Amino acid sequence: MIVILSSSFDSIHSDSVLNKITKLVGDYGVTTIEVDKLVKDRTIDISFGSGVTKTLLGKNIEAKNVTAVWVRKLFWFGLNGESSEITKTNNDIRILVTSILKIWKEQNPNIKWISDPDSLQFAFNKPYQLYCARESGLAVLPTNISLSAGTASSSSVFENVTAIIHKRLRGDTHAAEDGTVYEFPTRLLDDAFIEAHAKTLPLPFIFQEALILKEEYRVVYVEGKFFCTRTTPLPGKDVRKNSVDWRLLSIRKDELVLETEVFTLPLKIQNCIKRFMRKLHLSYGAIDMISDPKTGEFYFLEVNPVGQWLYYELKYGLPISDAIAEALTNTKKK
Repeated sequence: MIVILSSSFDSIHSDSVLNKITKLVGDYGVTTIEVDKLVKDRTIDISFGSGVTKTLLGKNIEAKNVTAVWVRKLFWFGLNGESSEITKTNNDIRILVTSILKIWKEQNPNIKWISDPDSLQFAFNKPYQLYCARESGLAVLPTNISLSAGTASSSSVFENVTAIIHKRLRGDTHAAEDGTVYEFPTRLLDDAFIEAHAKTLPLPFIFQEALILKEEYRVVYVEGKFFCTRTTPLPGKDVRKNSVDWRLLSIRKDELVLETEVFTLPLKIQNCIKRFMRKLHLSYGAIDMISDPKTGEFYFLEVNPVGQWLYYELKYGLPISDAIAEALTNTKKK
């Protein structure tokens, strides 16, 4: 049995892979679990008794019958907000669900994971991502991760840098206790932000050199396979619009002065990414990179271990769903 762990709001991705799997092995061997619905129905539990451990994820699934598990969207449980009580509840549910998966791992060490739940929890750690990327041979832009915008802007790592961007360490929104939601998309650092940041909660930010004229890459990695697109500024257009988050602009994303095409990464970069993914113990990831057209240097930005890909598949014909389906049905571990 192949188990797909997803969420109801993301069913479009899981359904795409489910359809591919069904063509390969039939629908009798696949089950999809939308975890947020189980939270709503309160049908998640673990029981210990008479020498037997039983787990319930909406239905009774015996680990011995599981051949592969795809953790598509595991950590969203339908409880929105960042109040202390909601955060605690989400964390407690996360502990319960990941405990079930860890029990499955113990009960059946032959299960193939995309990706391993133990690895996923730490793979979202962006500072560690940057460290592993550099140790794997990938270039990283001058970066400072700090609670203080003032200290970061004066850091020695930016000694020869002319422009700095800033973005939140985790996510791009913050919900205050009163329910107010603050957005923190990627912006160019300026004195106004430094002054405002000093008066808010000590939220950690990533401060990084800004390449104004750059090429952007979305790399979807599936068990050693690469599906990549390159986005470049259109000639003669205002490339400054390419330096910040498109949500800050008064135009739609599809009206940006950019063009996107399918791209093949240099073999050297592919090998570095393979080493990087092995360090994080990930078999899937959506990786963001940029390059400097003047030097040809590629720079790693981040990896989302459960990042979306269907847009790139539908628009550019990249067979990503097929690759994930093949990885799940080929249960030989890599």
